[in-house]
Amino acid sequence: MEALISCNHVLPARPAFASRWAAIFAMSFLASCSTISLFSTHSKFTPTMAYTRVSRAPDKIVLVFQGNVPARPIARVGIVSSNRSDIFSSEENLLKGLRERAAKSGLDGVAEVFCDLGYCTGQGFVFID
Repeated sequence: MEALISCNHVLPARPAFASRWAAIFAMSFLASCSTISLFSTHSKFTPTMAYTRVSRAPDKIVLVFQGNVPARPIARVGIVSSNRSDIFSSEENLLKGLRERAAKSGLDGVAEVFCDLGYCTGQGFVFID
């Protein structure tokens, strides 16, 4: 290790490897941040009765908001909810979370949809044929 000489005082040089480790740590931390979503929701489905699952894409899930009636007869088979995981999630993201969970759970839609501060909830349903 070299030393710096200044005014008759010998100062040890700073090791170069310390700054390299700091740079590596900073780069790995920033890389891990890119995998963290700032706009995410958590959703779940709790079944209340047995039902026949259907295969439906999330964009085909019917959302029926409070005070409205579905166009076809339905069987209410559980509770679907979507919660914010952070302060940045919008109501649109919460409704998207409801649709995705309903599709994964084999539902036709969600009735009595209600959204409030940071969450949306409703009753999962399947159409009665």
